[in-house]
Amino acid sequence: MLVLNFFGFSQQGKIETGNFFVTNYSRSFLNSISGHWALLQDPDGVIYIANTYNGVSTYDGQKIRRVYDIQGRPKLGLARALVMDSKHNIFTIIGSEFGYIEKNKFGESVFYSLSKNFSGKDQINSTLWSAGVVNDTVIFQSEKSVYLYKYKKLLSIQHFDDILHTVNVNKNGAFLRIWDKGLYKLVDGKFVLLPSTKELFAQNRIDEQYQLDRGDNLLVSRNVGLWYLRKDGSLEKAKSDDIDKFIIKNESYQGGEKLKNGIIPISTTKGGLLFIDDKMHIKSNLNSKNGLAFDYVTSFIQDRAGDVWGSSDNVFRVSFDTSLTFFSTINNLHGFVETINRIDGKLYVRTNKDLYDFVPKKSNNEESVFEKNNVNELGRQVLKFDDQIITTNNYTIKTTKNRITKILSPIYRSNGTIRSKLNPSIIFSSNSAVGLLAHQYKNGAWKQLKLNNKDTVKCNNLLEVVPGTIILACIKKWLDGYRKRDL
Repeated sequence: MLVLNFFGFSQQGKIETGNFFVTNYSRSFLNSISGHWALLQDPDGVIYIANTYNGVSTYDGQKIRRVYDIQGRPKLGLARALVMDSKHNIFTIIGSEFGYIEKNKFGESVFYSLSKNFSGKDQINSTLWSAGVVNDTVIFQSEKSVYLYKYKKLLSIQHFDDILHTVNVNKNGAFLRIWDKGLYKLVDGKFVLLPSTKELFAQNRIDEQYQLDRGDNLLVSRNVGLWYLRKDGSLEKAKSDDIDKFIIKNESYQGGEKLKNGIIPISTTKGGLLFIDDKMHIKSNLNSKNGLAFDYVTSFIQDRAGDVWGSSDNVFRVSFDTSLTFFSTINNLHGFVETINRIDGKLYVRTNKDLYDFVPKKSNNEESVFEKNNVNELGRQVLKFDDQIITTNNYTIKTTKNRITKILSPIYRSNGTIRSKLNPSIIFSSNSAVGLLAHQYKNGAWKQLKLNNKDTVKCNNLLEVVPGTIILACIKKWLDGYRKRDL
């Protein structure tokens, strides 16, 4: 793995960012079946995880634990949502019930139902899809009803004739999209239709909403792209062609809130997690090509340390240290790194496998890659010689130009190479088996030069201290004064 400092290696006009620092928590670690739908972090730092069948689990950084029912058995069922109010009450949906999670006297997390005693038209008889909290009012949504609670007390129930899509909640309010109707907003305890949304969103999805400045909302739709819902209730298309293409192709999904630095993540079911700014520019894309185990992302949260957690077939955590990036086999970089050189603006990385040159990505939703130069040997040193790259290797010395590599010297056990300050057409190489080597580039070809008594100065390294004077690092001692004034 290669880790680079952004500030030390970024070049103007190039996108040299690499991969995110991602931790994937497998289903075997989570002890759950495939499919996770929501995440939450409590004030103690514990992560709550909602699963397709296994209900809700908790992770304290050491162990996965189940949430139990009041009989002490694991509370199983499809868990679709996790929300928390200002008093740190945690609410969730599990199976055909919604309720809250509290610790018992043994420190175990227990689910208490708020909905099991409903009767008549208020009874839960359909899938519970989503939940949200705004100003400590918790909203649970079924196929045709919404249930409003505050501090575990029922405020009201609102029934609809049409099928509800999903609830989206942020600091600008609570919103409910209804099929064949449009987008509704919670006003004085009731969801009321926003007339401007009927034509566009009666049949088109709204997957997520994000609060913007001045009371505006950003609507995310896998059908019609990004739209602004202005504070006055009007709609306006965002200038977001690239983002629209991405989220329509990769199917945007429910997400979460803006990050602390203002960046907006967008979950997708086919393209991982997309990051954009409030100017509608793509900043980056986290997917299976640069760290995720899956491209299907169903939700995300930002924890108190600033890391982003996401739910998918598994659960993942990504660190956002913006001063560092890293590259690995994901970027076609193989072997452990020996040397890093910036030559004429291009980044070269020497590993124990090969010499690679870096090809930065052209846009933020692509991946940077490393191209092999077919040196294919152990070795460390990389030397610029005009438009050539000279590599000193275990078995040979090689020259590379435009990714075409040729053998310059077939002599075994060369260690280091320098370019002569006295005569720049010549290179000197230290060799622990045969001594000092010299080669000259002339008329487009390399030729070995004969040096008298070269076998008496077997060396591991060399340094030209002044033009014409080379110090050799030998096996037993330093030799000063191997001088060649006229070559």
